[in-house]
Amino acid sequence: VMVAKNGAGFLLLDLIGWRYFILCATLPFFALPIILMQFFISDTSTDVEVVTEMNEPLSFSILLDPKTIKRAVIEFAILFLGYGSILLFPNLLRYASQSNSNIEDPCAHIVKGKTFLFLTSAGVVNLIGRMIPFLYKTKVPLQVGLGFTAAGQACLYLIIVVWGRSFPVVAVCMILSKFLYSVGRMETDFLSADVEYIGRGIFKNSNTVVHFLGLLGAFFGVVNASLINSQWAAVAPLGLSFVLLFAALSLKDYSRT
Repeated sequence: VMVAKNGAGFLLLDLIGWRYFILCATLPFFALPIILMQFFISDTSTDVEVVTEMNEPLSFSILLDPKTIKRAVIEFAILFLGYGSILLFPNLLRYASQSNSNIEDPCAHIVKGKTFLFLTSAGVVNLIGRMIPFLYKTKVPLQVGLGFTAAGQACLYLIIVVWGRSFPVVAVCMILSKFLYSVGRMETDFLSADVEYIGRGIFKNSNTVVHFLGLLGAFFGVVNASLINSQWAAVAPLGLSFVLLFAALSLKDYSRT
């Protein structure tokens, strides 16, 4: 099965190119089963009281819950930034390199050389960023931590929009952006796991809606990065960074438990 799957993947990659292959790989094919399971299959088990309490039948009224709406906006924005940057980073580096080269390079579309060093650095800071919130979460409110990462993302993408033809500027900004994303992602994970804030009665259903919107954000982030091959691809992340900032500041009723 693995051989057949990998063979089909390489065949598809050769036919449609890596951009559209990654785009197809991020399509939320499982969205329909999730909707069917949540809206049309109810859990009637009463064996465990806590499980029953946290798995009430899903109703469309959950879409009007203010906390769910705030969290859905945050999840959409943060995953747009995070998953979009997977393609956006090498694309921007490639664009900056081509913009500063006077020599026609037949392999300019290939990620190579020092670009790999920067991509690897982004992966390392991503891991470091995941650990940072654990060091300050008892001292810094989530609104401050998440708002700081959003403001930082906005500044970095604004710099890229203005100076996106400079290879060093793009490299440094995107590495810092990956770091801020990983910090912000951990903050949203803390928020999604807070049963007391979300409410026991709607915990599972609220997270279902939030994570589904997050998947859509990841999808559109990849679409944006794959279709725009210039510094203007940073415009959408710039706008979503401001959305994330305002959504984070709107969590005035949240306190860490």
